[in-house]
Formats: sequence, structure tokens, C-alpha cells
Amino acid sequence: MLKIASNPSKYSTQEQVYTTLRKKEGRLYNDTEVKELPYVPKNHPLAAEWKVRKYTAQKLVKYLSAKQKTIRILEIGCGNGWLCHQLSFVPGSTITGLDVNMYEMEQADRVFQSVLNINFIYGDIFEDILPEKTFDIIVFAASIQYFSGINEILDRVMPLLSASGEIHIIDSPFYNSDKEASEAKERSAIYFDKQGAADMAQYYNHHLYSSLKKYKHTITKFTLMEKLLKKSYFPWVIISIE
Repeated sequence: MLKIASNPSKYSTQEQVYTTLRKKEGRLYNDTEVKELPYVPKNHPLAAEWKVRKYTAQKLVKYLSAKQKTIRILEIGCGNGWLCHQLSFVPGSTITGLDVNMYEMEQADRVFQSVLNINFIYGDIFEDILPEKTFDIIVFAASIQYFSGINEILDRVMPLLSASGEIHIIDSPFYNSDKEASEAKERSAIYFDKQGAADMAQYYNHHLYSSLKKYKHTITKFTLMEKLLKKSYFPWVIISIE
């Protein structure tokens, strides 16, 4: 059963803006489709995007499975729960999915209620809703851009990690300079405006690689072959506890 840890009314405006945009983009799926993600028909309008998401999800599952130990995973910004479902196949894993989008959280809970090693929480990560040192892995998959201050969110979640814990950031862009980020921000604003969701610009952020310098981290960028095969576009950032 979905646990409600924060007040939904606090985030209703943001949810409405986000959900309206996703509906126009064709990124709201029925329950049957969500259960099958990241697998979609080859003629699906977003097939290319899901090819990338599938590839990075498989790489993450393989990486975590290789640890060969019991592993507690938190996905922040889990949406409809499709990645939580994929992560549930990591041997010895328990998965917690967290988000403040009630529409998608209710769907995730409904679709994956039979998967015993997954639980979902509707809640704000900045509120005191999770005990410290609870998780071995924290995942941000296509979600870090919805936090305005990357250092603020990373500093917030670090205490939630176990002694050997890691933060994984996947499927999100980073930028090399303020100029590059500013240009991307302008492109995003134009896109949101064309979609009739101009307010989305205030919730979508553009982070710099330099913001990661204060953390012990590795960055794996896509290879030329991955780029040519259109399998990966974004860096895989792993932040480790000192």
C-alpha cells in the first residue's frame, strides 16, 4: 500500500503542470504499458527514447547485481515505478520508490503491488520522512534536473546512505559551463512554451559538472560506439561516501 508521508496539496500545482506536459508529450501510459516498460513496440513514438532508458537500466541492474550482496535501494523521483520494477530483479534487493506526483505514485503502487520487494512512498525528500543510513544505493534517474540546487539535494541525501553507500545519477544532462547551461535553459523554456506548459520552466533545472567537484565521484560518459548506436546520451555519475 502506498505510504503518504507528505501533504499532497503542497505539490498539487507542480504535479498539474508536469502531468499536463507529459500528457501532451505522450509520456503518460496505461497500467499495461507501465508494467512492460522499458519495452515498447518498435513503432512507438518514443521508441528511441525508451531504447536509451532500457540500455542504462540494464547497465545499472548489471552493476548492482555484481555486488552480490543484500542491497537497499532508494529511487528518488520514481514516477510510475518502471525502474523500481527493473531494479527489483537485482538479487537480494529491496526497493523504495519516492516521488511527489500522486497520479504516478498511485499508478506505480497499483501496477507493481504484487512485487514484494518494492514499496512506494509519496513524500518530499527534504522532509524528515526517512531514517539515516537506511540505503546502500540512491538513484536519480531522469530526475536530478527537477531539483533546483544539486548540492542541496545531494547533501540532503548523503546521510541516508550506509557506510559504503553510493548515489547514482543517470539519464540526465550535465553541462560544462554557465554559457552551455544558459543556452540549454533557453531551449527548454522555448520547448515548454510551445507545448503550452510554460510554467514547467520553473521546475526544470540545468546542472554543471563543476557542481560535483566537492564529492568523491566518477563520471562515465557514453562512448563513440554507444553514440553511433544511439544507446546512450547522458553521463552516469556515481558519488561515493568518503
